[in-house]
Amino acid sequence: MIRLLVYMLLFYVGFRVVRTLMGRTPSRRESEQGGGVGRIDDVMIQDPVCGVYFPMRDGVYLKHEGRDMYFCSPECKDTYLKQNEKSS
Repeated sequence: MIRLLVYMLLFYVGFRVVRTLMGRTPSRRESEQGGGVGRIDDVMIQDPVCGVYFPMRDGVYLKHEGRDMYFCSPECKDTYLKQNEKSS
């Protein structure tokens, strides 16, 4: 019986050593949370009107003169459009 426990212990230790040498794989918890350290969730961009930084996914989108633009709010988007109407 003791021999069986010793073999199981040696197998477990060997398994852990091989796993460590092969490279770390993400744990179950990291996989469920969607990644590990260094994962970029979103990009911060600056509003061209008021200068505030915000996540791109939360921005108000506008395609203007072939350029993709994002604004922090609909008010900043409207202000930008009014400023560009006057200059055109």
